[in-house]
Amino acid sequence: MPQSRYDVQKACMHGVTARDIAEPLPSFDDTAAAPEVKAVMLRRGYDVAGVRHEGLISGYVIQTELGEGLCRDFARPFEDATVLLPTRRRRR
Repeated sequence: MPQSRYDVQKACMHGVTARDIAEPLPSFDDTAAAPEVKAVMLRRGYDVAGVRHEGLISGYVIQTELGEGLCRDFARPFEDATVLLPTRRRRR
């Protein structure tokens, strides 16, 4: 939600981009050990993270689903309509 009249004016004049509303997606190599990735995700408060294959994010993992194995064993592909909710819980 815009913080001021200026923000509303800026949005109307220049449009809104994904960068204005999106959060960065943390990501891990598909060959990373899933238990280690889960530990990092828990420590940093990430619910979801991208999975990289040959340098590109090709899917995602959900922290609660990670078990023994590699990230690629738990990766889900992106669908055309995939929307990932905020990946980091707000700390109180």
